[in-house]
Amino acid sequence: MLSMLNAFFESHGEEFRILPITCLEKLENDAHDITHGEYASKFTKAVARFMYDLKLPDPGFDIASIIVAASPSPIVRIFFRHHGRRIPVTMPPTYMEMLSRYKEIEKGLNEKLNPTGHHVIAADRLMQKILAVRSGLSQYGRNNVSYVVGLGSFVRLTSFYSDIPCEETGWYDLTQMPSCKSCTLCLDNCPSKAIKADRYLIDASICLTAANEHQGDFPGWVDPSMHNCIVGCMKCQEVCPHNKKALDNIVEPVEFTEEETQYILDGKPLDGAPEEFLDKVKLLGIEVYYNVIPRNLRALMNAMGACF
Repeated sequence: MLSMLNAFFESHGEEFRILPITCLEKLENDAHDITHGEYASKFTKAVARFMYDLKLPDPGFDIASIIVAASPSPIVRIFFRHHGRRIPVTMPPTYMEMLSRYKEIEKGLNEKLNPTGHHVIAADRLMQKILAVRSGLSQYGRNNVSYVVGLGSFVRLTSFYSDIPCEETGWYDLTQMPSCKSCTLCLDNCPSKAIKADRYLIDASICLTAANEHQGDFPGWVDPSMHNCIVGCMKCQEVCPHNKKALDNIVEPVEFTEEETQYILDGKPLDGAPEEFLDKVKLLGIEVYYNVIPRNLRALMNAMGACF
């Protein structure tokens, strides 16, 4: 089975690890630390409630293992036509494949495994970043982002339950990459100073990504000059030496027309939107974030000096 998994993931330029299902109990301890540990906050508790679910499903087969995978993910450049200008806007890696890569891997693996009597099912509410580090697939950077050797931090992490047998494996410490100890590039480039020199975790309460992924007015600490992406933030990752090779991996899948750009800026909903417009939003994988995109795009255009 392992040779089959290796062949599948290698064919897509991906890395993976497989862990016994018994590791789920250890993962639950990590979840408890997030909500009750030294750096727990209202924000981390809310994120944990919304994003994580460690209860085993009933997929119709006996779950024996967890597969965690890392897929290369490009920087996305989106063009918006506005007042005669063609405005380039950045979207960080991972957003575009947020849902699609899960479906692709699940479908592809099952096509390979089902003839052998084995199965996988997406486990998209596990703590992928912690799971990847614990499995030895990745390591943390000073910015709390997960780094995979050869791929940097521009990776989409996915996890799956499987009935493939798996022996006990290593359970690695949640530590930073050794190179981070003598490097402060991400700390110095963080616009909100959420990355701290004296603590292991970033201060998520003042992380720009946390602010622009959620609805409502921007907090008072968000300076207009901080905005650099349609959603999320690239500042800590773009200066990291481990991402040097990945910075050229850029795709330009979508251009919004003048009418479509104005549709977004006006805050009009996806319901009832023109089909061609919806196709572009779906291709970018930003349906789940669309409710913040109008606000973010206005702020980003203001920061770029684009006229309205």
